[in-house]
Amino acid sequence: MAEFRASPRRWALLLVFLGFLGCENRDEWVCEVEDPRGPLIQIRASEMDEVEQWTAVELWHAGGLEEGGAQLTTPTSARVRSDGTLAIADFGSGDVWLLDREGRWLDPVAGRGQGPGELLNPLATAWTPSGGLLALDAAQSKLELYDIDSGQPETLGIPSDLLGPIFTAGEVGWFAMRGDGSVFVELPASASESGSVTYARAAPGDAQRSLIWEGEYPADLVPSNVSYVPAEWPRALLAVGMDRWAVAPRSDRYELIVHGPADEATVHICVSDRDAFGYREGSDEFERSDVMVRADDLPRPEAQPLFSRLQMDHDGRLWVERELPRVHSAPDVRYGVAGAHLDVLSPDGTLLARMRLPEGLRFQEARGDTIWAFRIGEFDEVQVVAARITRVAR
Repeated sequence: MAEFRASPRRWALLLVFLGFLGCENRDEWVCEVEDPRGPLIQIRASEMDEVEQWTAVELWHAGGLEEGGAQLTTPTSARVRSDGTLAIADFGSGDVWLLDREGRWLDPVAGRGQGPGELLNPLATAWTPSGGLLALDAAQSKLELYDIDSGQPETLGIPSDLLGPIFTAGEVGWFAMRGDGSVFVELPASASESGSVTYARAAPGDAQRSLIWEGEYPADLVPSNVSYVPAEWPRALLAVGMDRWAVAPRSDRYELIVHGPADEATVHICVSDRDAFGYREGSDEFERSDVMVRADDLPRPEAQPLFSRLQMDHDGRLWVERELPRVHSAPDVRYGVAGAHLDVLSPDGTLLARMRLPEGLRFQEARGDTIWAFRIGEFDEVQVVAARITRVAR
């Protein structure tokens, strides 16, 4: 995406290595980061307002109520291959659907069942470096690896303690997969200590899961009998790309840590001035279910989240969904906020652009100057939309 690389300007980015925060020369640049992991990139809040503005122009859409092609029921994952082929896991139908770069439906790679290559409830997909397709079946705790050309599947096992607690608790939260077969999940509250959010990972061949991040909620906010937390409470967020992953330790601070293939912290990003940041309220309408209403009596945090979702695309760029989560709603980890404001950062921590999605679009994936999103209709039908990134004239 060379034509969309940010034009040269004085970013005023400061690269600070471990130990710098102990120096005496501390000014408005210094973020509130204790013991930074990896090189620290500090961005002035003023840069956030001066950076390039992007928008998106629709190229094509598929699905929804249109005749022919797939009728998506509960799509949970959309990942693009280097040639532009999009894979969509449909938790409800048990299919993994494929769309080519022009928006034409291809034959699905899996159907519902328990035989070789079949899936019951696919949660996530990922493309291997060689172009094979991985699909995670939550119900059967297995990975299927598909050779798209030959259609031959290979079943891969993952540790039972990774997905078992999720199905036992009936709490399917955040999840993602990497091209090497590593599966990342948010453990249900019943599998972690009250007042914390815990993320785990496992890969084919592992004997058991590994805990990779645990974040605390604000002290004394989570009663021991509460199994979920409201969206407006600050929480740790994760994003997974082709060969790396990133974490926002607390969503009430603009702080991101990118990890490489070997889990090394490659860059630590923060914005220096929270008060000048300016989050945006989400545009979604929602209905308060009985579960949401029961949260009315829970304590309220002093600090609100700055953003509600973190995504990493095919090229390793970070897309920070800059929205205030809806009060008393469950975090929408599958779809995100329609028409969201997004910050786009490169893998090395450079702030590339800020972007407002067109009305109704919920960001899922990006590669080069193309993004893919879901659009949900009035009957809960789901369309897949491809759109071209364009610069907004100032």
